[in-house]
Amino acid sequence: MKEGGTDPFAALAMEDGDGKRRKDVAGVRKSALLLVARVMMACLYFFVGLNQMRRVVARDFALFASPKRIQGIYHDGHDNNWLLLEFLLALPLSAGYKQEVSARALTATLFAEAVTCWRFWAPRTFRPDHARSHFVTNLACGGGLILLQAFGAGRYTVDNYVKNKKKM
Repeated sequence: MKEGGTDPFAALAMEDGDGKRRKDVAGVRKSALLLVARVMMACLYFFVGLNQMRRVVARDFALFASPKRIQGIYHDGHDNNWLLLEFLLALPLSAGYKQEVSARALTATLFAEAVTCWRFWAPRTFRPDHARSHFVTNLACGGGLILLQAFGAGRYTVDNYVKNKKKM
C-alpha cells in the first residue's frame, strides 16, 4: 500500500480511458473484468443446474430419489438439489442484481453442498478421492465468489443501471 492508502494495482484498474482516476465509480477496465468474471462464474452454475433439472425430469419431477431405488447403492453427490438453488442464485449474479447478497448466498450454498454432499471423510463414501476433489472445488468457487463480492459489482450491473435511471 502507498501512503495515500490506495493499492497501486487497484489504481490501474480504476482509471478511465482518458487517464483520469475516479474514486466513486469503478473504472471501465475493472468493470469489464468484473462483468466477465460474474458471467463466467454464472455459466458454471447454469451448466450444473441444467444437468440437475434433467435428473429431476427423468425422475418424473420428484426432487428426491426414492429410497427404494437407491437401497444398497452409494449416494451420488452429483445428484443434489443444492444445484437447483445455485442455478437460481446465478441469475441475479450474472446480471449484477444485488450482487453482494447473491454472491454471499451462492457462497453459502456452495459450502453447504460441500459439507452435505461431498463427505470424503465418511467411512462409507464411494471414491473418497473423487468426493474430496468436488469438496475442494466447491470451496474454491466459494472463495472466488467472496473475492468477486469484495471487489464490488462495477459499472455494468442492473443495480447501476437502475440507479442511473432514477437520477434522470
